[in-house]
Amino acid sequence: MCHSPYLSTALVVASLATTAWGQWNAAIVGSDPNSDFLWMTADPSGIGGCFRVSEDGEFHAGVRSLIDETWSDLHPSGPYAWSEVRDLDGKDAAGMVRGADGHWHAALWSGSPASFVDLHVASMTDSVVLGASGGQQCGGVRDTALSGYFRAALWHGSPESYVDLQPLNAVQSYAAAIWLDQQVGYVRFENQPEHAALWRGTAESWVDLNPGPFSSMALGAWDGQQVGYVRSFEDGFSHASLWTGSSESWVDLHSPSWPWGSQSTAVATSGEYQCGSAEGVREGGTRATLWRSTAQSAVDLHCYLPGSETFFSSEAIAVWTDARSIYVFGIAQRYQTGERCAILWSVPICRSDYNRDGFINGDDYDGFALDFESGDRTADLNWDCFVNGDDYDLFAAGFELGC
Repeated sequence: MCHSPYLSTALVVASLATTAWGQWNAAIVGSDPNSDFLWMTADPSGIGGCFRVSEDGEFHAGVRSLIDETWSDLHPSGPYAWSEVRDLDGKDAAGMVRGADGHWHAALWSGSPASFVDLHVASMTDSVVLGASGGQQCGGVRDTALSGYFRAALWHGSPESYVDLQPLNAVQSYAAAIWLDQQVGYVRFENQPEHAALWRGTAESWVDLNPGPFSSMALGAWDGQQVGYVRSFEDGFSHASLWTGSSESWVDLHSPSWPWGSQSTAVATSGEYQCGSAEGVREGGTRATLWRSTAQSAVDLHCYLPGSETFFSSEAIAVWTDARSIYVFGIAQRYQTGERCAILWSVPICRSDYNRDGFINGDDYDGFALDFESGDRTADLNWDCFVNGDDYDLFAAGFELGC
C-alpha cells in the first residue's frame, strides 16, 4: 500500500460526503468499533496514527489514505513492540517507537519502514516526537536516572542534531508542536505551575506566554500563532487560548455564555482558524469547536455530525484551508456502542457558493431557498446550529456581493 502526500482534500470531501452540498459537511472518513485505530493527526496528505496488528495490543505506526481507508505500515524492523505517528510534514511522518525494554525512541519516517530514522539521544532513557515542520522535529527527552521529567527537545532529522530547549533553572519542559522556526509547549520551574512557552531553536530564545497568575500550555502553532489553554486557579477550568508571540498578545477564546462548554482547549491553528474542543456541563463529553481568533466566533462542530444526537463526544485536532474551503479533522464517539469515528468537517469559505462549484449564480439561490424552506441544517450559514432569518440575510448579502 502506498500513500500519496499530494492528495486533493476537495476530492476527498466530494467522494465521501454523506449529506447534501451546502455549508458544514461532516464526512465519516473512518470508523473503529474495536479500538483498533488511534488517529493522532491529519493534514491534506492523510491521517497519521497507529493501528492494531495483534491480539495482545501491539500497534504499528501508519499513515492512512483519506479516500480508501488503507494504511501504510511504517513500523520498522528490529526490537520494537509499538510505534505511532504523531505529526505529518509533507512526505515525512514523525512520532516514536517503543523498544523491547519498554523505553521510547523519537522516530522519523519518509514513506516506508526502511526510511526509519531513530532520533534517540544515547545519553537519555526516553525520547518522543510530537511535532514536525520544515524538516525539524520537536518533543522531549528524559534521563530517569536524573529525574522523571522530560526536557523540551528539537531535532533536524538526525540524533546528532539534538538541541536541548530547556531554559536555565527549569525543572521540566516539553515541546508539543512546531511551525518552521517556532516551537511551542510548556516550561515549569520549581514550586511553580506550567507556563506556556515559545522557542526559536534554542533554550535561550524561550518566551514565557503565560498571561498572569495561571497555569498554561501551548499545544499548536502555525504562521505566527500559538494555541493552547490557560487554567484558572480559582475554579480549575481551562480556557482555550491564542497567542501571537508574547504573553501580552493572549486572547481568551472561551466564552462563559456558551450553552455547551464549561471549559475549552485549542490544540491546532491554521494561522487564521483555531480548533479544539469545549467540555459540556450538563451532558458531559466534549464538543469539537472552531474559532476565528475570538471567543464570539466559536462554532460548535458537533451539531453538524451526521446523526449528531448519536454521538456522546467529539474533538477537533487539525485545521487547514485551501483557496475555497476550510477543513477540520477530528474524532467523535457514539453513545451506545462506544464506536470512535474519524471525521472530516468542511465548509466553503464563500458561503453564498452554496453548491460549491466556484460560481455565484441562480443555482446557489435555488439550492439555498429549497433547503431554507425545509429547515435543512445545510442552510445554517452563520454556523449557530439553527436555520432562521439570520441565515437568509447572510446569504442574500453575500449573493449580492458575489460571495
